[in-house]
Amino acid sequence: MDKKLVVRSATRDDYEAVRTISKKIWSNKKLVEAGFPDWLSEDFVPHEFFEWLDNPDSHPFVICDNETGDVYGVVNLKLIDQGKTGWLGGIRIDPHIHGRGIGRKLTQEVIKWAQEHTEVNRLRLSIMETNVASIKLSTRVGFQKVNYTHMTFFPTDKIVGHAKTAKKIPITAENITDVTTIFEYLHKEWFQITKHPTIEIGGTFLEITKENIASLLRTWKFIALRDTQNNQSNNNSILGLYMWKTRKHPLLDHNKMFLRGIFYVPQKWMEIALNHILLEFNAINDQIEMLQLQGRFVDTPIVNKIFFRNTSAHLKIYTLLLFERPIKK
Repeated sequence: MDKKLVVRSATRDDYEAVRTISKKIWSNKKLVEAGFPDWLSEDFVPHEFFEWLDNPDSHPFVICDNETGDVYGVVNLKLIDQGKTGWLGGIRIDPHIHGRGIGRKLTQEVIKWAQEHTEVNRLRLSIMETNVASIKLSTRVGFQKVNYTHMTFFPTDKIVGHAKTAKKIPITAENITDVTTIFEYLHKEWFQITKHPTIEIGGTFLEITKENIASLLRTWKFIALRDTQNNQSNNNSILGLYMWKTRKHPLLDHNKMFLRGIFYVPQKWMEIALNHILLEFNAINDQIEMLQLQGRFVDTPIVNKIFFRNTSAHLKIYTLLLFERPIKK
């Protein structure tokens, strides 16, 4: 490992170097070749860099050459889950610099800093399944895969499916706002499917806690699927849960929105859940330009059937992996 490499806290003066590294990695051509949709061609890191610096829960670091000052990488350590988890996000390493152990050095130093300066008991990060190099690096420094989710993106003008009317769907979908009800379903029922139940928001996997759910309820709608023959207002009648919201996206028309649906629905009910989200979309489709669907059981056959009448030959499902490393004090 290169002894000239040093890791330090990031400053505003590092912005241009971080933006340059980002552009080297996130060129439109490279993303398309990797299988990403061509509209997703801009990295979020330059847009959020100053927010990292201003957020007391975020601790951004850069790795640089101690002699020249050249910046070769950046990462943000954000405290989430009420301070119990350290989230490593926005890890970017200059792809033109090889063989100097930059990624490993940066990650190891941040792990050490978290041990000495925070109360977190674990570090987490997410990696696309296709990013083999990052997966290898993470496992070398002690991270293990503990969860995953699937996701897909597509422009709404490609949708040719028509949702069944609510009367024809045997399972009802109702808006719920009770934190305890949501928590009990996600923490107990979803625990049977994954031993590390989390909520993935913008690449960050949040622990399922009542505090996190209450925070998400401010901007997300939570929808419970209930059997019409057993629609009692208790957790036992919930067959599945999904959440959705609309938001602006920097790459879309400024008058249009991005609709995102996240599904915590068993496989047997996914088709019905997607029918309901398509009903939601149909009600506001003149406002929506892009749709993102995400969840453990979001897969090509079901999405293709509901949204494209089995006509889409280009629908791609991505897998986002969650890695975790315990922190020993």
